[in-house]
Amino acid sequence: MSALARVAGRRWTVEETFQSAKGLTGLDEHQVRRWTSWHRWTTPAMLAHAFLLVTAAIERTTVTTPSGLAPLTCGEIQRLYQRQALQQS
Repeated sequence: MSALARVAGRRWTVEETFQSAKGLTGLDEHQVRRWTSWHRWTTPAMLAHAFLLVTAAIERTTVTTPSGLAPLTCGEIQRLYQRQALQQS
């Protein structure tokens, strides 16, 4: 029974991560018609999501968050990078 609960908990984590990836990196904005187009769209989107996750993990382990503030999330890191890119162009 505990193995079933553990598997169900892992599934929730996978589903939540997938939803996050869809929203943050644009996986939900592409209509799949052929394998090639799906592959060309999905690969950079998955890399972008991995970049956001690694950046958030590094920030949480190396930066001390002041009391009363929450650590940066993937969505906040995405907005910071977008703002930085817009200022440079």
